[in-house]
Order: sequence, then C-alpha cells, then structure tokens
Amino acid sequence: MGRDHAPAPVRLALGIPNGAGREIPRALGRGDPDAAAHTEDIASGGILATGLLASVAALVVAPIAVGQDAGLRASTLLLLALAVLLQQAFVLEQVLFRSRLRFRPASVQLAVQGAAAPVVGITLLLAGWGLDGLLLARVAVLVVALAMAGRTLARLPRPRWDPVGLRALIAVGLPLLAAGILLVLLITVDRWIVLALLGREALGVYGLVGFAASSLLLVPIMISQQYYPRLAFARGEGHDAATLLRMARGQGLLAAMLTGLAALFVAAAAWFGIPIALPAYREAIGPILVVLVGMVAYSSGSAYGNLLNLWDRQRYHLAIQAVVLVTAVALGVGLVLLGWGIMGPAVGTASAMVAYALLLHLVVGWIGTKGVPTDRPTSIGSDVPAAP
Repeated sequence: MGRDHAPAPVRLALGIPNGAGREIPRALGRGDPDAAAHTEDIASGGILATGLLASVAALVVAPIAVGQDAGLRASTLLLLALAVLLQQAFVLEQVLFRSRLRFRPASVQLAVQGAAAPVVGITLLLAGWGLDGLLLARVAVLVVALAMAGRTLARLPRPRWDPVGLRALIAVGLPLLAAGILLVLLITVDRWIVLALLGREALGVYGLVGFAASSLLLVPIMISQQYYPRLAFARGEGHDAATLLRMARGQGLLAAMLTGLAALFVAAAAWFGIPIALPAYREAIGPILVVLVGMVAYSSGSAYGNLLNLWDRQRYHLAIQAVVLVTAVALGVGLVLLGWGIMGPAVGTASAMVAYALLLHLVVGWIGTKGVPTDRPTSIGSDVPAAP
C-alpha cells in the first residue's frame, strides 16, 4: 500500500540476483576469480535487460493499477520507469557486495538510500511536488547510492549478453526466488485467512500480529545475508558437509538468540503497551505472543534452507515450504471454523513455522549423513579462459 496510490514497483529479475549471490562466492571459494567475474558480467547484462522489460511493464501496468481516469502525467510514468530500472540495479549491487564479503559498503549503501529517500521524498511532497516528488526522491537517492557503490565495489561489472550463461544463472536463481516467494506467502497467509473468514474489522486488529511477525523476520534475514555468502564461499572451497553444518548451526543459534531477544521486547510492548495505548486491540495480544514463538523457531532453522540450496537440493526446500504452507492454511482455517477467532490463524502460522524449522533440521541432517558431493564448477563460468 503506497502513499498517494503510488503503483508498486514491477520486478522481473527472474532470479538473476539470487543465482549470482550463490555462484559468485562459490567461484571465489574455488579460487576461480575469472568465473566469478564472468558471472558478475552476465548478471549485470541480464539485470539491464530484465530491468528495461520491468520498466516497460511498469509503464503499462501503472495506469491500469491506479485507474485510467487518474490522469498520470508523462513525467510520473517516466520517473516510475527509472525507479524500477534503478531498483533492479540496486538489488544486484547489494548482491555483488555481499558475494565478495564486502558487508560494510553494502550496509552503507542501504543506509544511504533508506535514510535519505524518506527525507527527500517528504521534503518534495511538502513542497507540492506530489507523486512526482516521491518518485523523483526515489530516483535521485538510488542514483547517489549506485554511484557510491560504483566507487567501492571490488570490481565494476561489464554487462555481457550471454544467453547460455544467463539461462544457467536463471536455472540456479529461480528456485531460490520461488523459495523467497513461498516464505512471504507463509508469513502472510494468516492475514488472508482472517480477511476471508472474519472480515475487515478483525483484520484491522490482526494487523498488529502481522506487523510483529514481519518485524521479527528481519532479524534472521539480516543474519542470513551475512552468513549465506560465507557458506557459499566455504562450499566452493570444498569443505565437507560436517563443516557446513557447523556453520549453519552457528547461524541458527545466533539468529534464534537475537530473534528471541527481539521477541521478548515485542512481547513486553504488546503485553503492557496495547492495553494502555491501544485498548481496542487487546484481542491481538494473545496471537502476537503465539506468533513470536513461531518466529523464534523459524530463526533457529533459517540457515538450513541455505544449505539445501548450496547442495543443489532446492526441491527438498520447496517441498518443505509447500507442506508447511498447506499446514498453516488448513490449521488456521480449521481453528477459525471451530470458533478460535483470530487466535486460529496465529496458531496455524506459529505451528507451521515450528514444523518448518524441524523439517529443515531433519532433512539437512539426513542429507549430510548420506554425504554431499564435492563442489564442482557450473556451466555459468566454466568456459572462461584462465587469466594469463
């Protein structure tokens, strides 16, 4: 839901950043910087092409989304198209930073665009620029962030159009993109159940539950962004399954501890703050506490999905996600029909998250005991000649 009915950004990256985020550190771990550079170039060319397609799609979709009678100006559509293209480039640059374990400049880039965009946008909005001002702020801040990143990247990519390599990169990245989409569905399906079975008023109360869950989800995501490239690098170096499992357990323990601390803070705020500040939302307190348990459990197993991806066992990850998503829906709907109210979807989501962590732990442990083949080059950069 954007302010002033701003159309949502169109994304058509086809999993290219996801694939690059796995293959670049793997190649570096193997001691093959040429293959890593080749993958960066292919990813850049692919993002340029898909970004242009996404921009065109935004131009077509925006008038339909806001209504033909909204009278969107040409300047608004142009700024929207630029914002979509630049956002694609921004996401790729974040991947390039992390793939080479350059986390500090990645954080600086995020901080610049995250802090500056609201300030510039609100300033232009107050100056009477309206939607154009918000979009112009987004474009300007992205340009500055991208320019800063261009000076601090370990290597500036040279966009390359390589259909064969791009198909290989998409083949790697699409399952990772699908896993991300399924996770979003899992974390939001409870709200759809509340809306469909209990109505808008109940959804308004349940909105606090969704806000709490989404806020906690940021903790394991941020930790994963730090650990995943290191896992991929270690995989490329040829480390065995036991070593990678130890790294994943370390990530899960850290994520669970930090998420647990954040959950305690959120629980205290809900328990003591809602009755005072938002008494009409008292009914949300119980579901919030239940969902927090599920989020902590999910955090403890969040690293194991990364291992399945690195071991080329993405189908197991997607299958687990599909099972727990069905579980969340079935349990949430069933409990609502039994009269549990908004507590029903909360219990369904929390139970699914606990099951998600347990299944990931069991499946990864089982695969690890069977033995994982040593890392080998993929077709993405395998034909790159050795550096002279």
